[in-house]
Amino acid sequence: MVTTILVWVKIHNVPKELWTDDWLGFLASKVGVPHSKDEVTKQKKRDYARVYVEVKVSGKLPDSFTVELAPGDK
Repeated sequence: MVTTILVWVKIHNVPKELWTDDWLGFLASKVGVPHSKDEVTKQKKRDYARVYVEVKVSGKLPDSFTVELAPGDK
């Protein structure tokens, strides 16, 4: 029985200086288990990041979420 699937997740409104494996992994982990970024995201060539994420089939995916950074978190 299939319990997880891999999906592409678009992450909007994140400054490109935060498009690191750690930061995008942290953000993608709000949805599931992050696996990789696509090539265009690695090259920072569009206005959103795209991350391959493993999610539970039985789970509900969030439509959106907000993360607030404290001063000095960048």
